[in-house]
Amino acid sequence: MAKTAAFFDIDGTLIRGASTWYLARDLYQRGYFGLDFFFFAAWQSLLYVVFGENKKRIERIKQRSLRILKGKLESDLALIGEELYDHFLQERLFPGTLRIIEKHQKAGHEVWLVSATPQEISKQMAHRLNLTGGLGTIVEVDDNGRYTGRMPQSLLHGTMKAKAVLELAEERGLDLSTCFAYSDSLSDEKMFNLVGHPCAVNPEWKLRRIAKQRNWPIYDFAFRRPSVALAARTTLLPATIVGGVWTAKVLWRHVLRRLFKLPVRLLRKLFGH
Repeated sequence: MAKTAAFFDIDGTLIRGASTWYLARDLYQRGYFGLDFFFFAAWQSLLYVVFGENKKRIERIKQRSLRILKGKLESDLALIGEELYDHFLQERLFPGTLRIIEKHQKAGHEVWLVSATPQEISKQMAHRLNLTGGLGTIVEVDDNGRYTGRMPQSLLHGTMKAKAVLELAEERGLDLSTCFAYSDSLSDEKMFNLVGHPCAVNPEWKLRRIAKQRNWPIYDFAFRRPSVALAARTTLLPATIVGGVWTAKVLWRHVLRRLFKLPVRLLRKLFGH
């Protein structure tokens, strides 16, 4: 008999924020890369929040990330993914999405995470949540278990995500007409079109508009009551202040101080002093 499954995106759907940003922050603290990539990752995260997804931006992130991973052990990233879930991702799970997952599990449905995040992260999250499995972006590994800096396929995003769902359905004997898909982004429209039950979770405005036009269910879990949001901010305030001071100090040391010196050097060259 054909089976039913529910496919869940991760970033913005299952967790608050972007898992790749938390991963980048953790890798920076471990010395995987310097401040240049850290600020690059922070800037790209801000652009994503303000303007949404962009193909060129995604490609830039992909290429720089592959250069960083080249030569690193796959087993190390798997361990980092496990610690990342414990320290950052677990507390950012949307309870509402977890309740939907629980309903599918009680109904006997398979539950899969399907995300552009590295497969090591997706699999680890699926394991911790006792789901059927997790699909993510795969980076090539050599015979010594080290990343080669190449991708056998593109990011598991958009068309590639839909292709992965199709292949999984064939492999697992799933009836896609009875399956469910959950995401916050219109980039998953092709995955939505594959299943009989598309559902928008914390949707961006483009997806919200289409979901209303097509009568898809819409779930909003991202909004927090003012009292809850204030409590969270109050708890994080000391860390935010320390982080702000640290960032300002780094910017002064590595960027602003050099910029202030430029006019002085220019004047010296002009007037011979």
